Amino acid sequence: MSEKNHRFMKVVVDKSKAENLPMKTMIGGAPISAAFAEKIGADAFAKNAAEAVEKAKQLIVVANY
Repeated sequence: MSEKNHRFMKVVVDKSKAENLPMKTMIGGAPISAAFAEKIGADAFAKNAAEAVEKAKQLIVVANY
């Protein structure tokens, strides 16, 4: 994944938090690492689509409290 895409992910995460949007951010896939997700402040990381579904379910539970 290009450096430009990595920067854009951080922009999206930062903007959503700055705007106090009622949403969670999750990034992932083969070119992304959990360390990168943590570094840019994403709420979750998933290594593949199946894991993303499970992480999304967890985020929904957390957001409903």
